[in-house]
Amino acid sequence: MRTRQKLQFIALGVALVLAWQWLPDAMLGNALAEEEGNGMQYLVRGTSGPRFAIVEEAFQLLQEIVVPSLDQLAKLKDEGKILAGGLPVGDRAVVFIVKAADNNEVDQLVRNIPLWPGMDWDVTPLQSFKGRASMESKAIQQLMERTR
Repeated sequence: MRTRQKLQFIALGVALVLAWQWLPDAMLGNALAEEEGNGMQYLVRGTSGPRFAIVEEAFQLLQEIVVPSLDQLAKLKDEGKILAGGLPVGDRAVVFIVKAADNNEVDQLVRNIPLWPGMDWDVTPLQSFKGRASMESKAIQQLMERTR
């Protein structure tokens, strides 16, 4: 990339960041919400699954915690609450995308999984591609109006 192109790219990035700060919230709307009003999607990761030291612990953990958790997650997927997900091969972890009305609903869903106390959980709200594209298009329009 030539130096002039690099400088233009950097200038555009700086302009977008500055414009982002000045754009009114009302214009942006709730960028995290789905356009159709069907709730939000969250990426949920449970890591550092429980360990066991002896066979008896493994048996109890698998029977009382792991299998019921996997059964519950499968049921939530069948009901359409979990949109996609699974277990990373060879890892003591679970990853899925859940649809929920708000943060409280997804928090309650995760807390109701029997594995909840034995894992580290990370929940990330996801923004739709369409919603973000709309937001960026509005930002571009606002920038164009300011530069006239």
